[in-house]
Amino acid sequence: MHGAVAAGVAAASIAEAARALGLQALAADTVTDGLTLARARLSPTGTLIVTGSLYVVADARLSSSDRPNGPTPIASPSHEPHPCDL
Repeated sequence: MHGAVAAGVAAASIAEAARALGLQALAADTVTDGLTLARARLSPTGTLIVTGSLYVVADARLSSSDRPNGPTPIASPSHEPHPCDL
């Protein structure tokens, strides 16, 4: 299970530290569960941005692939690719 523990720190511990700083934070056991929590709080016109390791982003993209609009491409197809993307 990717995403449940980042660099040896449990998601619940990170969320607790964020709350101690006055931030709103929730923890989830999986990337899919985290996306479900985030989408439930997202406004209809809101944007959900996923960051993290390649494993987390890959899991998020796979989880989003069955949604009506699918995952948003990382780069807009109307722009020339960056040389590093080739």
